[in-house]
Amino acid sequence: MLLTTVSALRQAEAFEVKHTPGGQLVRWTESSIAFTVARTVRHVPGGEDAVASATSAWSKQAGGPALTVAATNVKLEPGLDGKSGVFFEADGFEPAGKALAVTILSFDDATGAVLEADIVLNGRYELGRVDPSAKRPSTDAEDDASVYDVDRVVAHEMGHALGLSDELANEDALMYPFVPRAAVLRATPDADDVAGLETLYGAAGSAGAASASDGASAARPSGCGGVVARSGPTTAPWTSLLAVGLVVGALVLARSRRRGRTGAAGAAVLAAGALVVLPPGAIRSQRAPVEEAHGPTSARVESVHTTSVNGVFRSEVDLRTLSCTSNDCPVSGRAVVWGGTLDGVRQVVGGVDVPRAGDRVVVVFERGRR
Repeated sequence: MLLTTVSALRQAEAFEVKHTPGGQLVRWTESSIAFTVARTVRHVPGGEDAVASATSAWSKQAGGPALTVAATNVKLEPGLDGKSGVFFEADGFEPAGKALAVTILSFDDATGAVLEADIVLNGRYELGRVDPSAKRPSTDAEDDASVYDVDRVVAHEMGHALGLSDELANEDALMYPFVPRAAVLRATPDADDVAGLETLYGAAGSAGAASASDGASAARPSGCGGVVARSGPTTAPWTSLLAVGLVVGALVLARSRRRGRTGAAGAAVLAAGALVVLPPGAIRSQRAPVEEAHGPTSARVESVHTTSVNGVFRSEVDLRTLSCTSNDCPVSGRAVVWGGTLDGVRQVVGGVDVPRAGDRVVVVFERGRR
């Protein structure tokens, strides 16, 4: 989720790839993947060209699948329907929250075989082409400085669609998730990105995908799964800070074992399925003003209930507090996050991997008025 007040997360590791909870690599098994470009993408200056460039840049890299694109006049919606696509939601996309864009990745929960990938561009922000010579966006937007480079955004998300996670240590990587306004950045994979694809689709990746048991001990986090907009420090309402704390908590709680993270003030972080944790009863009033925050809280996942909302999974996670940094933490709470598992299909929205019953997690509870 794009949040203009959250600190950027950094890590010392190189490329990151996605795994199932059992340790299997999340990867395509088909040799060719077709992406349908929804007609709404035409409303983004250079949007269709950006999709064509991104698929060309990633296609067949390091043994990965060939990527093709086709435009359509048929109305399509993001969500699990057997077709991968690229979409633009002019009025915003609730599962993306404040993200520039989000990838919805659906895969077999047991084998990691990807079933579908949908990339959604968030209409809450100006996306367009950037003139490399002028370093200014080539759109008719009233404020050119507010435009984000659609080539970089789509190319980054296409990497997520292939199974890569955000690379927070290498600023030269295409999977580095911070994007300044009106800047021309890399829109093709660099050596680190290609090395990640080699892990997924090279000889080692293919061998690892063949055995579910072999990779169980190698499980690693899925990562953010989206593009982050970088901006100067701003003052945000408490409602944004609530989401910020829970985004960071979500990345820690969902079996994340990343190391070496530090904060960088004034950067924006994307995690589309931020956990919104409120005491029982207050969950029904998510638009209520937030009074104050509790510190990071250790909790156990008691249960997870997942439903499909037009093909996009949504999970309610019931939590029981184990330990708290303040004296008045609630005994229990409920988190709402996009993604989850239904009928053997696991869906990760924006890289936030929904925890399972029995997992120990770290969250931030917020107090709200009904």
